[in-house]
Amino acid sequence: MNLYIDRSFARGSITAPPSKSMAHRHIICAALADGKSTVRNIDLSQDIAATLDCIRALGAKAEVDGDCVTVEGAGDTLRNGVCLAEYENGTSDIGRDGVIQDFRCRESGSTMRFFMALAMLSGRPSRFYGSETLRSRPFGIYEDICEKNGIVFKREEDHIYIEGGLKSGEYELPGNISSQFITGLMFVLPLLSGDSIIRLIPPVESRSYISLTISALAKAGVEV
Repeated sequence: MNLYIDRSFARGSITAPPSKSMAHRHIICAALADGKSTVRNIDLSQDIAATLDCIRALGAKAEVDGDCVTVEGAGDTLRNGVCLAEYENGTSDIGRDGVIQDFRCRESGSTMRFFMALAMLSGRPSRFYGSETLRSRPFGIYEDICEKNGIVFKREEDHIYIEGGLKSGEYELPGNISSQFITGLMFVLPLLSGDSIIRLIPPVESRSYISLTISALAKAGVEV
């Protein structure tokens, strides 16, 4: 049998496999924005479910329909909540009124590292729950940032406790750390008053994941 193959052009469309890394980022960007956003082609893994739980803890709303997630953002609330100056001057009851944000991260290291930074946006006391293995992971980068900014960071028996607000400014980080720490700061710093700079000390590893964050932020209108 003879086969003859002629030159042709590809036609049609395909759906790319879901990316968990991009799903985390787009869901969080939607939660930090105003209004409703839809993130499509989501694989609802346990890690993504943890991120959905955590954006709800921030005050956003999320509904899942098949492989689509519709998010009603809490951006206005987050931007217009009690400011850091009021918190520091004692004119707010935040941190003393018993209202605590609980972030249940399950087994997701990405979720915990992203939301530890986001918890420092309002200064509200926050508890981070997850498996013992997850809570035993290194968080030294955030512990150092908290110490320099007067933010409480404590490892308790069954959770990690953070209380205090992050300030805009310049942050110098080693480039060989997990990009999850860098991404966490990239989510929160644009929402603070004033410009911020993140300086990475070479060599920079996980550069591709940092690029994913820049791409997600750009689609949300954030200039990096």
